[in-house]
Amino acid sequence: MPHSFNKFLFIIFLLCQSVVQSKALASDTLPRLNIGSQESVQLVEKTSIVPGLTYYQLDFAASDASIQPYTAGNFEISILKVEPSKYQGIIQSALAHNVIKRTKTVSKIAKQANADAAVNGGFFVYKHEQGTPGDPAGVAVIGGQLVSEAVINRPALLIEKSSPYRFKILKDVVTKLSISIGEKTLTIDGINRRSGLIFNCGYAQKNDVIRANHDVVCQNKNEIIVYDKHFGQIPPAILKDQATFWINENGGIYFTSVNTHPVTVPAGHYLVTASGHKQALLKQYKKEQTTASVQISIYDSGELIEMRDDLYIINGGPTLLMDGANQEKYWAIQGWDPCSKRTALESLDARDVSNVAKRIEPNNRRAFFDNWVNQRHPRTAAGVTESGVLFIVVIYGRNPKISVGASIHEMADVMRSLDASDAINLDGGGSSAMYVQGKLTGSPSDPNGERKVADALIFISNTKE
Repeated sequence: MPHSFNKFLFIIFLLCQSVVQSKALASDTLPRLNIGSQESVQLVEKTSIVPGLTYYQLDFAASDASIQPYTAGNFEISILKVEPSKYQGIIQSALAHNVIKRTKTVSKIAKQANADAAVNGGFFVYKHEQGTPGDPAGVAVIGGQLVSEAVINRPALLIEKSSPYRFKILKDVVTKLSISIGEKTLTIDGINRRSGLIFNCGYAQKNDVIRANHDVVCQNKNEIIVYDKHFGQIPPAILKDQATFWINENGGIYFTSVNTHPVTVPAGHYLVTASGHKQALLKQYKKEQTTASVQISIYDSGELIEMRDDLYIINGGPTLLMDGANQEKYWAIQGWDPCSKRTALESLDARDVSNVAKRIEPNNRRAFFDNWVNQRHPRTAAGVTESGVLFIVVIYGRNPKISVGASIHEMADVMRSLDASDAINLDGGGSSAMYVQGKLTGSPSDPNGERKVADALIFISNTKE
C-alpha cells in the first residue's frame, strides 16, 4: 500500500510538472494568441531549428467547433520566428520549378532546395483562363531580378540579406518597365505573363489606373510584354498574332522564329512581344543593327527600391497591420471591394468553395467579400516587429475537428498578439502549408492533400549550402 501510494504521488507530481512546464512554455516563448475562446487550452511546442530560427506548434482545444466568425473552435497553428541578429542561414523565395510555368507543393519545393523549413508564398495563376498557371499574381523578385510585375496598390513582403537580414512589409508596390530603342522609349505592360490576361487586375492604362480586383481577370488587347529566362519554355500559341524580336546580353536586336516550336529565353536575353495596335510601335524598329535596352524599377509608396542580388519580394494582401493599426480602409483599393461589380465567379476554385461562396451571384461581390474576408479559412501571414523580428504564421482550417481556420480580421489580431507592427496576408486556403524538418506541420485543407503552389519562402542553414 505505501508503495502504491508513493507511486500515485509521483504520478501526480509528474502531471503537475507537465502543467507547469506547459504554462511556462506558453508564457516564456509566445504570448497567448488573440483568437477563439479565451477559455480554450493552448498547448505549445517549441523547436529551435538553428540559432535564430524557431518553430512553434500551437493547438487549441475547445468544446465548441463552430465555424462562424469570432466564436470558439479548434485551431492548429504553426509559427516560424526569425531573429535577424542570431540567424546565419539563408532566407529566399523560390519558384516551384525555378521558372514561372508550373507548380509544385511546398514540401517538394523545400526538399528540392534541401531547406530546413518552408511556407507557401504569394497568390498565383492556377487556371489557363487566367493566364499561365504558376505565374505569380503580383510582384515577385528573385535574387534581385523582377520576374512578375506588381498589382498596383498592393502590399508585399521584402527580404534582404543585409547584415543582419532585413524584413519589411511594403505598403504600396509599383513596378515600372520600359524599353528604349534608339531615342524612343515605350512602356512595357508586363513581364513573364500571357499577353492580354491580367489576373487580379491593378495596372496602368494610358493615363488611368485599373484598380486591383482580387481573383478577377482583366483583359487588355494592346500590350507590350517581355519574357526572360524565368518564364521557362514559351509555346507558339502564347505568341500567336504578335510582333516579336529578341534582345541579346549586349543590347543587340535579333530575330528568331517563334511560330513553329517552343522557345526558351537565354540568360541575359529578352523576348519582346506586342499585341493589338502596339505591334506597329515595334515593327518600325525591326532593323538588325538596332540596339535596345530594358529598364526595370520597383517603388514602395513612391520610394525607389534598390535592386540587389540578395533581394526577394513576395506578393500578398490585404495588409493586416501598419504601425500596429488595422488597415481595413485600404482593403478596397487593394482588391477586396465589396461594392465591385465583378464577382470573380470565373476564378472560383471548387476546392475553396464554402456554403457562403455557393450563394455568390453575378454582380454581387458582397457574398464573395464576406466569404473571402469574414469567414474562417486556412491562412498564411507574415509580420515584422519594431525590432525587426519576422513571424510567419499558418493557421490550418476547414476541418472543424482539427482546425477551423481564421478570418482576415482574426489574422490581424493574431499578428498583433505576436507584437508585429506591420503584417500582410499571403496566399491561403488550400495553399496554406508549412514544412519543418522533413514534414508538414499540419493538415492542408484539400481532400487530396497538399496543394501545388507557384512559390515558397524557404529557410536553409549555412551547412546545407
